[in-house]
This record gives sequence, C-alpha cells and structure tokens, in this order.
Amino acid sequence: MQANSTRGVGVLSLLLLLGLVATGQATAQEDASAAGAYAAENWAGAAEGYDRLLAEDGENGRYWYRLAVSLRHLERFGSAGDALAAAARFGVPSSYIDVERARLQLAQGETRLALASIENAVGAGYSADALANDPDLATLRSHAGWDALIAEARRKSEPCNYDPRFREFDFWVGEWEVTGADGAVAGTNRISREELGCTLIERWSGATGGTGTSLNYFDPVSGKWVQHWVGVGVIIDIAGGRRDLSMRLSGHVHYIGSGQTKPFRGTWTALDDGRVRQFFEESQDDGKSWQPWFEGFYARTDAR
Repeated sequence: MQANSTRGVGVLSLLLLLGLVATGQATAQEDASAAGAYAAENWAGAAEGYDRLLAEDGENGRYWYRLAVSLRHLERFGSAGDALAAAARFGVPSSYIDVERARLQLAQGETRLALASIENAVGAGYSADALANDPDLATLRSHAGWDALIAEARRKSEPCNYDPRFREFDFWVGEWEVTGADGAVAGTNRISREELGCTLIERWSGATGGTGTSLNYFDPVSGKWVQHWVGVGVIIDIAGGRRDLSMRLSGHVHYIGSGQTKPFRGTWTALDDGRVRQFFEESQDDGKSWQPWFEGFYARTDAR
C-alpha cells in the first residue's frame, strides 16, 4: 500500500512538472510571437501578443513599453499613453519614456510638448544619433530648436569628444610609417580614436614581424594620461601628461620572459613638418640614469 501511494505521488509530481514546463514553453512561444510581430511592425499582432503576456506578467516594463509603441502606431493614443505610464512605473529608463512620449505627442500634433519631452530625454543622456535618425521624429528636424537639442545631446552622450583633456593626444592619431633615426623603416602604426573619443587604440606592426597594441586614455580621477601596452613578451604601463608640444609618460616596462621590471618613460613630440617623434628610454639603476630604448619618426600615410 505504501509503495502504491509513493508511486501515485511520483506520478502526480511528474504531471505537475510537465504542466509547468508546458506553461513555460507556451509563454516563451508567445514572447517570440509578440517579439516577431513587433520586429515585423505588425502592430496589431504585437499589441495582441503583449496584451497576452501582460496578463501573466503585469510588472514587465519592456512588455508595457512595446505595447505602448504598438498602440501608438494603431492610433489608440489614450491606451498608448496609459501603457507608457505603466512602462515608466516598472523600470523603463526615463530617457526612453520621454522619447516615446514625444513620438506619441507628435502623432497627436502636439509639437511643443514633443520638443519639451525630447529636451527631457537629452537631459537624461539619450543618444544624439538615435534622435537625429529617428524616423518618427522627422517632423521636428525643421523646428528652430532641433539643432540645438541635437548639439546638446552630443555634448551629454559623447562627453569625451567635448572635453579638451581627452583631445591632448590627438596629434598622434592616424596611420603612419615609422622610421628609425637612421631612416630605416621600423614598421607601421595605426592610432584610432574609439569609444566616442574616450580612448586611443594603437596597433603596431613591426618591420621584422613584431606586433603590439596599446590602450591610451585620459583618467579624470588621477588627472593623467595612461598607456597600457602589450606586445610580444613586453608589457608597458606608463602615465603622465602633455607639456608644451609633447606627451610625456613614465612608469615601468616588464619583460615577460625574464621576469624583469625596469623604470621606463616615453615622449611623443609633434614636429613642425607634421611628423611625430617617439622616444622611449629605460633605466637600469632605478631612474638614476637613462638609456635610449627606441626612437621613431612617424610620417603620415593617411590623408589628413
């Protein structure tokens, strides 16, 4: 009797588990169906799908947001506004809410309110490119205040591009052929501004086959420029700043093979003829004296 009872409980548990799995699969299928309709701009299908999902998960901000967008396209503006308010309550970032509110206001002919909503979104850091390329905001582009809003959005969403401290090493940016003091080609180097101007990435290719990469950036906390270089068998960590026409960084070099670490410093100087001189030095006696490590002259190969 005990065995039969245990077996019955086991069967019941299995049925419950299968029911939960089936419910989960159905929800996943509904989610995929709603998301597919949304991506295909099948707004009626998307609205129906997200309505169904919200019946099961009424605190999902993404579902509310997508329902709001779908209802706007269906010109059910009142319901779209209610859904957008729910999306805000359940955690959708304020900048996204403000931009969608602007789209909704524009759809109802409320241009002034839409501009005020965009201004709020800009204040919250919404991307300038996303605003400029948004087809639903196209009618705002001819408005007198639009260009100023986009400019402000760029300053907020691309702070490094507008901070002169992050531009102090720009004279090194470009594609270069590098020669030694004797005129022999040492290699090529490409330095690019990336992460919207927050970092410079160096990609070195030596004439004898060696390669290396460095990450260079201004650190607002320390107030210094920093370079982290990793090449074949060599790691360099140096920091400093720009003085006059030169970027001067110091720190140490580590040789992976031997395990040795030595004081190291580098100077990059913008020359009058458009070239850049790079001069590295190493110390064998803890900085009491310095010996040349590398001297290279950069000549542009890109058009600038």
